[in-house]
Amino acid sequence: GMTIKRPDAPLRWGRPTGTHTDDGGGPPRKGAGGEGTEPIPMTISLEGKTALVTGAASGIGAALCRAFLDCGAACLVAIDRDPLPDDLADHPRVVSVRGDVADEDTHERAVAAATARTDRIDILVNNAGVSVVKALHEHTPDEWDAVMGANLRAVFLAARHVLPVMIAQGDGVVLNTGSISGEAGIPTQGAY
Repeated sequence: GMTIKRPDAPLRWGRPTGTHTDDGGGPPRKGAGGEGTEPIPMTISLEGKTALVTGAASGIGAALCRAFLDCGAACLVAIDRDPLPDDLADHPRVVSVRGDVADEDTHERAVAAATARTDRIDILVNNAGVSVVKALHEHTPDEWDAVMGANLRAVFLAARHVLPVMIAQGDGVVLNTGSISGEAGIPTQGAY
């Protein structure tokens, strides 16, 4: 069966600059990763690991790609419908797979690219997501389908193609990013 492994070393999160302490002393926190925050040091090794990241062209996806590379990932398959930023597109350990995550062909090509390079997949990050900002009753069926395709169908399709590889190798990690909307709805984002 498949086992879930924890990192050998704990992750270290960003911390505010200055003299802030957990006992309330020092200046107030200014927010994780924002102004007044030190970079987030990663103390884990991904040496020899292969990762697939959807939604890799911007935001959290691009940041995860950079972090995985900084941690030594042997191969990073970056999946997005948009072109990757130059630093990722030009990186020798990055394979770009352009396509719609709601299309099965995109995931077939991503898995083929990963296994052709390293014959394994250690990490899958389902990060791609879209939203339509309007009241639910104002969504068109096509808008609904686009949101469900990127935010739900894509997770299934990625798992459908990646999990057989992970099961065959006996391990792997699947990370699904989410939104606060999973806890509390937003009136203008009904499909999201």
